[in-house]
Amino acid sequence: MSSVLMTVFLLSALALIAGLIKPSLVLFGARKTRIRVLAVYGSIAFLSLVFAGAFAPPPGAHAAASALTR
Repeated sequence: MSSVLMTVFLLSALALIAGLIKPSLVLFGARKTRIRVLAVYGSIAFLSLVFAGAFAPPPGAHAAASALTR
């Protein structure tokens, strides 16, 4: 789950950068402004990063799981 959210974060961060340069690349509709790009893709990037951290496995969980399977 966290890898999907990190992918969403990376894609939205790229869209944010591209949209701040040229908003018509990433926005569809009548209002194509940099403020709207920042609001849409900035909030998606922020929320996906927060949720990736919330759903990430606890530290050491991978090492403990691999030790149990040996």
